Amino acid sequence: MRVQIGIDDLCPRPTQSFELWHNVEKLLDAGLKVDLFVTFSMIRDRDGPYPLDNHPEFVERLRKVSEHKNIALNVHGYLHSTGPHNNNDEFLNTAKPELDKRLSQIDWLIKNLGLDFTKVFRPPAWKISQDGVNLLIDHGYTHLALMSGSPYLNKWYDKLDLSKIKTHWCNSSPPDVPFKDGDIAATYHFTTHLKNALTDSNVEDLLARVKDAQPYHIFET
Repeated sequence: MRVQIGIDDLCPRPTQSFELWHNVEKLLDAGLKVDLFVTFSMIRDRDGPYPLDNHPEFVERLRKVSEHKNIALNVHGYLHSTGPHNNNDEFLNTAKPELDKRLSQIDWLIKNLGLDFTKVFRPPAWKISQDGVNLLIDHGYTHLALMSGSPYLNKWYDKLDLSKIKTHWCNSSPPDVPFKDGDIAATYHFTTHLKNALTDSNVEDLLARVKDAQPYHIFET
């Protein structure tokens, strides 16, 4: 069995920062690989933005944890929202010129903060437009991480041309999207109030299922 573990929404905003890091350490201690999905200027519940370059202590800790051989840093949007009054759907509803600016700002932050990111992207709330896909390709992204098996999401995915970017399909987000038999590509959140956060109980359930599994990062597919 293969296993890939992603954790979304890591950012400087309190309750979405390193509050649950002790549970990441449990995964690393078990020999698993972890994909961290970072939002670069999070706005949530009309709170923010929290741009990375305004939070040097967060950036330094992010830099330090990324040195672990089993951690990869990936991109999970710029604001996460379309604007100050919306929590999600940034890469579904934002106009193409504005998305281009946000991706350019992400590129600038990675370079100027000296961070080591892969070219893996997961859109906020799993949703993305064709303009968003095309811009990712233009900015050099190699992998797009999406959620499989959801009729709700498929109504957007079915319209997309994904032929020019590798698509990695997540298949669980416990407890909202339960585990299935076979390979596991699971997503959790650093957002402490969500059911599918990386809580103690969710980690215990995961570790009980992945003994002797072969771990991998998305960029390795």
